[in-house]
Amino acid sequence: MSTVFRAQGLSALLCVLSFVPASGWAQEPDPSRWYRLSSELTGDRYSLESGEPGTAVRMASTDNVPRQSWRFVPFGDGYYWMVPRYCGEACALESGEPRTRALVVRRHNVPGQLWKVIPQGRGYNRLDSMFMEERSEEYALESHEAGRESQMTRWGPYSGQMWKLTPLDAVAPNVSIPRLDPRGDPYKTEGPTNYSFYARPAGTVKAVMLFVDFSDAPAGSRTTQSTADHLTGNGDAQRLFAAQSYGKLALDVTRVDGWRRMPGPAGDYTGPDKGFSFDEHKAYIADAVALFPEVRFAEYRMVFVVAAPTPKIDLSPAFNAQPGSGVRTPDGEVRLAVTFGDDSYRNRHINLVHEVGHLFGLPDLYPLDDCASRPDAVGPWDLMENIFEGNVFFGWHRHKMDWLDAERKTFLGSGEWLGTLSRLSAAYGTSMVVIPVGSDPRPSKVFVVELAEPVLVRGSGAATGDGVLIYSVDATIKSGCLPVKVYSKNPADLWRAPFAGGDTFDDPAAPMIVEIQRKIGDGYAVRVRRR
Repeated sequence: MSTVFRAQGLSALLCVLSFVPASGWAQEPDPSRWYRLSSELTGDRYSLESGEPGTAVRMASTDNVPRQSWRFVPFGDGYYWMVPRYCGEACALESGEPRTRALVVRRHNVPGQLWKVIPQGRGYNRLDSMFMEERSEEYALESHEAGRESQMTRWGPYSGQMWKLTPLDAVAPNVSIPRLDPRGDPYKTEGPTNYSFYARPAGTVKAVMLFVDFSDAPAGSRTTQSTADHLTGNGDAQRLFAAQSYGKLALDVTRVDGWRRMPGPAGDYTGPDKGFSFDEHKAYIADAVALFPEVRFAEYRMVFVVAAPTPKIDLSPAFNAQPGSGVRTPDGEVRLAVTFGDDSYRNRHINLVHEVGHLFGLPDLYPLDDCASRPDAVGPWDLMENIFEGNVFFGWHRHKMDWLDAERKTFLGSGEWLGTLSRLSAAYGTSMVVIPVGSDPRPSKVFVVELAEPVLVRGSGAATGDGVLIYSVDATIKSGCLPVKVYSKNPADLWRAPFAGGDTFDDPAAPMIVEIQRKIGDGYAVRVRRR
């Protein structure tokens, strides 16, 4: 059998193989239900039980516990992932070589994790994996006496290979997150993005990188290639977008090599603060793009203008212009740009990622302008606040940019959610629970529960970040006035914000209580209860 993996949903028809009731007719396992698995050998008194990721499954006394609940998630062509409730949907059961243990591991598209449920009559089924189907002999998952680990063994049929699937409760559905109501038009809102103004972060987004110097700040021996490599982190910026968009976005940067001299000295382009007003920024970009008549700007969604190092152009801001108010060129309008100044030579590639985030409509999460006196409310947990220690986008920003798939996030308008949160960096599993403030069907403010992703430790290059992160998002607050607030476990230290197993978050400002029950592999079992 070919080991070329089929994409999920490739086949519209699934084989009618699986749960066979005593009446003898076959039906597919219902992906919307949990199942208990017992064998003919041990009877209903014992059930297949999962444990921590990396451990083998075994038969244990039947009980109403998450360790004994399984979900059959369709892969296609009659195959399923066997997902354990205890570990969550970022995990799956995997078979190995004959006579080896079946393990609960991180979920991937590999043959050992793709199972068929084959009816055998009398309400029993054989569980076989794609990995074993590639062998010349037939194998199946076999149970043993209570406490012993289950293995893949040669097909008998034996009573330990005959499995009964007993339906349990329904899988809690993932509820769509409503569009937030910004209640007006705040600048760069955390609500819906206007893609007639900003770039849509999907598919291949092309950018062109141009290099300019000045009579009072020549580039000297500095090469444009080495400069571009520094700004992109030798491609780390592009890889970050690819990874955190789950392959939905590719940032394609074309470099036009060679420094070209601007018509005016560097000090003529910026104001007293060495930054740009909108009009100054537009005039600077206009002078720069005019030096590159061979570039067809209509082919690029973004333009990066890189200045030779000079303190007279100190900052690296994004440029967003409404249609018709951008920089005109012979073959198109430049509306979305980043101009890299002196600070970009000191900063790492996250500087570029942050500014491109603005071109996708993301706000600044640090306080500036008329809100500059307010204290930091986010810390290193999103790179739209912190480019020095931050490495990642919040789950909310991945949702806002349509990167996080619907099955990986849920909206809790009432009741409670009990499950295992997986990391945003994982390929599967629920990674974000969103809770509205108030009962409006289109809220303006929500709270988010997700897992912390690694950030850099202050003063070192080491990465850290583990636990449950809780923050609020307010779509009525403009960029630079703290539209996001992280609720830290340690209020005096945002770098120690995540909650650990055994902690409870119960802030009166929040519409929910979060119980962090325990760590399970890379995930955390949590209960989120609406007040």
